[in-house]
Amino acid sequence: MTVVMPKAERMQHTSDALDHVRNRVTEPVPRLLCLMVAILISCERYHDTHSGLYVVKQNDKYGFINSNGEVIIEPQFDFARDFSDGLAAVHCGQWGYIDPTGTLVIGPHFEEVGDFSDGLAPAADTAWWSWGYIDKSGTFVVPQCFYSAEAFREGRAAVRGYGNDPWGMINLQGQLVMDTSYAGVEEYSQGLAAVWTGYRRCGFVDRDGRWVINPVFEHALPFSEGLAAVWSDDKCGYISQSGEYVISPQFDGGGMFSEGLAFVGSGGKLGYIDRSGNYVINPRFDAADSFSEGRAAVGFGTWPHMKYGYIDKTGKLVIDTAFIQASTFRGGLAAVWTGDSWPTRLGYIDRGGNYIWTPTQ
Repeated sequence: MTVVMPKAERMQHTSDALDHVRNRVTEPVPRLLCLMVAILISCERYHDTHSGLYVVKQNDKYGFINSNGEVIIEPQFDFARDFSDGLAAVHCGQWGYIDPTGTLVIGPHFEEVGDFSDGLAPAADTAWWSWGYIDKSGTFVVPQCFYSAEAFREGRAAVRGYGNDPWGMINLQGQLVMDTSYAGVEEYSQGLAAVWTGYRRCGFVDRDGRWVINPVFEHALPFSEGLAAVWSDDKCGYISQSGEYVISPQFDGGGMFSEGLAFVGSGGKLGYIDRSGNYVINPRFDAADSFSEGRAAVGFGTWPHMKYGYIDKTGKLVIDTAFIQASTFRGGLAAVWTGDSWPTRLGYIDRGGNYIWTPTQ
């Protein structure tokens, strides 16, 4: 993908998602989407349920707080990721995993790791620098035979072999259900996954790797709430799981539906539409994220001076634009970043915009 974005500390909570989007699809993204830095935060959709613990940084060390802002796991790690499937990846020399009590249940002896899902996590150790999958004992149960590997979603995981078109899918037993011969793949969502057969040729396959929607689109996002954003002639529309257009291609860009709304771009600005394609919130934002818990992060201005706040479903700005980056609400809190220069300070606010954790770094 031809997205080039600054890799500053503000993106640490979403860096895995950005890498996923940047590396997993070799297809260029429509121009407008390349400009909307904030929209990629919506990749946090993959953490469908929240653990109730939130990553914080204090004195250059990472730990976890609860929704009341109380420190549950003292900041002690070089880096930490969100909990997923009961475990969180932490870095202390190398990568390992902790449980919600902060106990290191898988020792730090991996060079790179991904999130646990369906009881397995992608990992690469120092000996091979090849990816396989470990169980919750830290044992490789799928051999290290992939150039790259992603977390399981809906019992399937994207893996990269070697060659010019190297992406495919495996099941929980490590068996290929789709050969590593495709230019790009997305994670499964609602039983379907977007697959690229080449440049600007994208469709959807089922869990057995069979084509359900032929590769006739230039680009696509995962299905959400029964609809998927797709591009044709550089315009974005939305299709149903039968492949039929529900909203015709007419927008410069778009995101996934969440809570009945999706952000779309027109004339260099972003607004929100309903499932009929009608604007509920007219385009006036320079950056936008999906709705979560009745709030959506929106940005005003241009990089690197953009400011973010939150709107409700009427489009009213309910939390002022006081942040240089803002993420989706999860479990009642949203991560926000403040400061005048990188690295920035990470904090958490509630739906009223009140700090539960005052920004620290």
